[in-house]
Amino acid sequence: MSSKKLRKLGYIIYMDIKEMGYLFSVPFILHFLLVLCSRLFTGESTQFDKLIPMMEGIIPALCSWWIIFSLKNVLEDEGGETLFSYSIDRKYIGLYKTLFFFLLYMLLSSITLLLVQLRIKEPVYAALWVQFFIQSLYFYGFTFIVMLFTRKSEWSLFLVLSYTSTQFITEGKIFWFANIYLNNEQIILPREVFIKYSLCMIVSVLLLLISTIKLNRYSNFK
Repeated sequence: MSSKKLRKLGYIIYMDIKEMGYLFSVPFILHFLLVLCSRLFTGESTQFDKLIPMMEGIIPALCSWWIIFSLKNVLEDEGGETLFSYSIDRKYIGLYKTLFFFLLYMLLSSITLLLVQLRIKEPVYAALWVQFFIQSLYFYGFTFIVMLFTRKSEWSLFLVLSYTSTQFITEGKIFWFANIYLNNEQIILPREVFIKYSLCMIVSVLLLLISTIKLNRYSNFK
C-alpha cells in the first residue's frame, strides 16, 4: 500500500469518524460501563457464571456498531457517490476501512479485558480474548454483508440485535446452525475455543470475501 493511498484511506476514516459525531463514542461508553458492572462479580471470589455471559452478550455484538456507521456514508447517504469518485480501489473504502474499525474495536476490547483481569486471580485474559475475537470477527463479516444488502443502518442494527437476542437468550436453539455463542459460565481454554470455532472463522472470512466482491461490483448506489 503506497503512502498516497494510505493518506487517502486515513482521510476517509477521519471523515467517517467526524460524520459519526457522538455515535463514535458509544462503544467507549458501553465498555466503560461494562468494566464498572464487572466489579460486581469480581474481587475476593469471581462469579464467572454471571461475568462471562454479561461480557459475551455485549462485546462481540457491539463490534457491529462502528462497522455499520463507517459504511453509512458509502451505502446510504446522498453524498455516498462522492466516495466512489476517489481515485482509490473500492477495497480501501470497504474492506480496509472497516478492518481499521474492527482492529480499533479489538484494541478497546483488549483494554476492557485487561481491566477485568486485574481484579481476577485466575488467568482468564487469553481465553476470553480468543473467544471474543472470533465472535467479533463473525459479527464483522455478518454486519458487512447485511449492510451491503440492506443499505440501511437502521435495518442492519435491527438484524444484528435480532440475531444477538434470539441466539443469546435461546442459547442458540433457534438458528443452531448459525449460532456463535458458547453460553459458557466457566473459562474455556483457547485451544478448545479454536476447535469449537473452526467453522465460524471460515464463515467469517467468506462473508468478508463475498462483501468485498459485492462492493466492487457496484456501478452506482441508487
